[in-house]
Amino acid sequence: MCSVLRIAPALLASTLLAFWAAADSITLKDGDQLSGALVELADEVVVFRTELAGTMIVPVSQVTTVVTARDVQCVFKDGGRAVGRLAGGEEGMRFLPAGGEAAVPITPSMLVSVAPVPLEAPPASTSPPAPGHNLTMETGSRYVTGNDDYIALYTRLRLRATRDNYLLLTDAQIEFGDTDELPTSGELVATWRLRPDAALSPAVYLGLERDTIETLDLRMTLALGAYHKFLDSGRHLLEGTLGAAVESEQWNRSRLRGLDVFPSSSLDAEWYYRSADAHRDLVDLRLHANARHVLQLFKNAQFEEQLGLYPSLTDLDDWRAAYESRLLFPLTERLQLNLNLSIDYDNRPAYRYLDEWRAAVGAGIEWKF
Repeated sequence: MCSVLRIAPALLASTLLAFWAAADSITLKDGDQLSGALVELADEVVVFRTELAGTMIVPVSQVTTVVTARDVQCVFKDGGRAVGRLAGGEEGMRFLPAGGEAAVPITPSMLVSVAPVPLEAPPASTSPPAPGHNLTMETGSRYVTGNDDYIALYTRLRLRATRDNYLLLTDAQIEFGDTDELPTSGELVATWRLRPDAALSPAVYLGLERDTIETLDLRMTLALGAYHKFLDSGRHLLEGTLGAAVESEQWNRSRLRGLDVFPSSSLDAEWYYRSADAHRDLVDLRLHANARHVLQLFKNAQFEEQLGLYPSLTDLDDWRAAYESRLLFPLTERLQLNLNLSIDYDNRPAYRYLDEWRAAVGAGIEWKF
C-alpha cells in the first residue's frame, strides 16, 4: 500500500503538469515545436500565442503541422468550409471533422484561414444526441495492493447506447489475479439517464460487485437520483450524479484464511477466525454521489477522473469512497494506451484486520469498435 501511495503523488504531479500544458501546438520545418494557443491562421501566416515568448507570427510556408485541442473553423483553398480539429502524428497532419466523418490528410498550405470556434453554451433548442451506440474494450495488467498484494490481468467493456428518450451507460470489468479463486473480482455497473438532451435529468444506477480479496461475495446497489452537467466547454467536461441507494452485501469469512491479514500470533488468528461470523448479510441505505471530470490534453490525449462518495444514511460513522483516473494516449484511430490508477477506502471493513485501503496502478490497451 505504501508503494502505491508513493506513486500516487508523482501521478498527481504529472497530471497537474498536463492540466496546465498548452492545448495547441505547431511544428516548424526546422523541427522546433511551439506549444500554446492558436489565435488564427490567415493571410499566409500563423498567429500563435505562447506563455514564454508571447504572441508570435510565423509564415505558413515555415509550418509543417498545426494541432488543435478543440474544434476550429477552417476555410480551404478549394472553397470548402468545415468545423473540426487539426491533428498530427506519424501519419502527418490530418483534419478531423466534428461530425465524425473520416479524417482527411491536409497540409497548412491547403488552408485559407483557421479560427477557434467560440466556446458558447448550446442553445436550449439543441436537438438530442442521435440514436446509436459506442463500444470499447480495454485489456491490460495492474498491480493491486491492500489485503493482499498481487499482479492481475483485467478486461473491461464499456457500452454507451443513446436513444431518443434515454441514455444507457454500462461498464463491466473482470480481474484475474494469482489466487485460488478465479476471477479474483468482477463488477457490472449500468446507469440510465432519462432525457439525454437535458443538462439536468433523472438517473437510475444499478451495480453488482464481487471481490474475493475483500471477502465480498456480492454487493448489489440500486440508486435513484439526478444527473447534472456542470460544464462542457469542449476542453473540459464536468458532470455528476447525486441520489440515494439501497445496498445489499454478502460477506464470506472463509476467505480470511487465504489472506495475510492476521497478527503475528497464530493463536490470536485462529481465535479470531473461529469467533467471527461465518457469513454476514447487510442491508443499508446510503447517499450515492459521483463526480466525473474529463480534460482534453494536447496531441489528442485525454485525462479522465471520477470520485465517488457513499456514506451511510443510517450510521454516519460508516462510509466508503472510490477514486479512479485514466490517461489516454491515441496510438491509431481505434487504439489508445491507457494508464490508470484506482484507490478505494472503506472506514469500516466487514471483518477486523482487513485493510481499509485498496489501490491499483495499471496499464492497458483500449479498442474502439
